[in-house]
Amino acid sequence: PGVPAAHARLDDLQLPAVPPCDDFRLKVESLMSEAVAHLHANAAAPAAARQGEGSAILKELGKILDRWSDELALRTIGASKMVSDATDRAGVLEQLENRQLLLLEQTENAALDAKNPGNLLEDQKSIAGDLQDFVRELSGGQSAPAKNLLPLLGRLESVDRALKVASEALQTNKVEDALEPQEKAAAALTEARGIAQAQLSNLNLLQQLIGFEQAVATAGTGMADIVGTQRDLIEATKSSDKTTLAALIAPQRNLHRCLADIAPSLDLVAERLDVGTPLVFAASDLEDALVAMEDGDAEDAADTQSIALDSLAKVQALVSAISAQTGYVVENVEFLQEAQAEAATLAYRQRQLREDPGIANALALQQSLAAETAAYGRRLTEVAGRVDPAKLDEAVKEKLGGANLTLDFNIPAVHMEEGVRLLQGGQAAQASGGDVALAVVAESLGVQGVPHGG
Repeated sequence: PGVPAAHARLDDLQLPAVPPCDDFRLKVESLMSEAVAHLHANAAAPAAARQGEGSAILKELGKILDRWSDELALRTIGASKMVSDATDRAGVLEQLENRQLLLLEQTENAALDAKNPGNLLEDQKSIAGDLQDFVRELSGGQSAPAKNLLPLLGRLESVDRALKVASEALQTNKVEDALEPQEKAAAALTEARGIAQAQLSNLNLLQQLIGFEQAVATAGTGMADIVGTQRDLIEATKSSDKTTLAALIAPQRNLHRCLADIAPSLDLVAERLDVGTPLVFAASDLEDALVAMEDGDAEDAADTQSIALDSLAKVQALVSAISAQTGYVVENVEFLQEAQAEAATLAYRQRQLREDPGIANALALQQSLAAETAAYGRRLTEVAGRVDPAKLDEAVKEKLGGANLTLDFNIPAVHMEEGVRLLQGGQAAQASGGDVALAVVAESLGVQGVPHGG
């Protein structure tokens, strides 16, 4: 089977072309057959010419396969790296949160006792120092931080400001004054940890889906090879006699072993496909076919092979059917995660404007943000379309659960445009609510619990 085309993105206007692997393979088979015929006729020069042409095509085919293999490896390794990084982020934030909550409790006790133990300031500075190191790491040094990290960095900036105020209060022996900024820092750390854990959950899901997609692809390729080879063996068995039948025993035995080898790759799809029973029947039929071949009964062997082929073809059809579904689900999940990250970034920028009304060029920034958010809402509406719940049957409604099918993706932009009007009138845009509306959009785009394979 040929290498499949790359998955079409949801907003691609043209489908990616399928690499010509099948054409290359068939051409090479034809050239090799011609080369064999020339060798039988003792025509070395034409045979060498055909072999040369075949080798050149195989090199091109090898390049396509290498490129496809690299893409798959990069995709898998990339997902694993993102999951690892997200796990580390969530772990660091959980530690910082726990340390800050413990210090807050100690500060409350010190305030009740009207004391200021020296360790409070040291511990607060230690937390602040570790937080700053973590922020520098997330910021990426000279390169800009990843877009999905901006909301997280926004919360950590709030934590850093609060910790500075708390440290100043402790340094001047104003223990009670340190409580409020410590509480704000702890609350912001809790928000940051929630952001990190949500990102980790979505990345874990994406990694699982990519693994499932690759398992389906492996199973589909292997089953296609087995079915095709078994068809060839049936034709050869039907036209064989006792002498030539013996030569087919080894290929049939190898095919039986291939079936055993490919069985583990079907384990990941077994939950979604009823492939176990036909595989068992096929393996049993192939064993019976081998016995008939060893007995020299070509007719009985061909009949048994045909029965096995029916079972193998059924498995191949099941795997092929879910392959397209799996690719579609993966593409949707990737799109939803990109949309979530975009919503979180827009909300982060709106929150910055809301929390700092004295920021320079606030009106221009609000107008730009409103325009970007409006374009974002239009794109989501174009991709998602509109669903009329009244037209859904009960089975679909039950599967969708509590999903919000009436979400208006344009509401955040409406709030932001209200912020523009407030700023134009000389008022602060603190009540625009665009960041809150975007948070609702991001939450509604959640992909947790998407079943494998659709």
